Amino acid sequence: MGYGSSQSDVAERARATRTLADPDAFFSSDMQDLEQPNSPLVAVIDDSFVVRQVVVIGLARAHIEAAAYADGFAALDAWQSGRIAPPRVLLLDIGMPKLSGYEVAKLIHGKDGFNDTRIIMLSGYHGMVDRAHSMLVGASDFIAKPFKSGLLVAKVRHALGLFDPDAEWPE
Repeated sequence: MGYGSSQSDVAERARATRTLADPDAFFSSDMQDLEQPNSPLVAVIDDSFVVRQVVVIGLARAHIEAAAYADGFAALDAWQSGRIAPPRVLLLDIGMPKLSGYEVAKLIHGKDGFNDTRIIMLSGYHGMVDRAHSMLVGASDFIAKPFKSGLLVAKVRHALGLFDPDAEWPE
């Protein structure tokens, strides 16, 4: 093992490699049958505790329940095990250490239970390349960090089909 690598880091990297090599093996075929009325409509996957808290609290103030995950594996495990249904909206950080947001989006794209999931990428990268790459992996929207809570809520409400088309978009 290299300097600074723990056994758990090596195990996580090996798991990521296996998951990306055969994403179908990660998902069970009965994902489509999940019916959990108490599952949150929104999930946020971000390695930053502060960002997760800002998102969950901001959405809670708008009466939108959200689940938060520190990495893609935690969220994928919860959805695959059936503990929680796939979200209708997924807020996904691009730059995460274990699985990038791009990799998570590729893994769920077209999988049973995720056909109606709208992905909104969150990123500190503001360039057109990142925005374009986000759309290529299935994202429907992009929010650059730092963001205003009002903009996040408006985009989530829009993705859920709850946004008033006559309302003004927050800056």
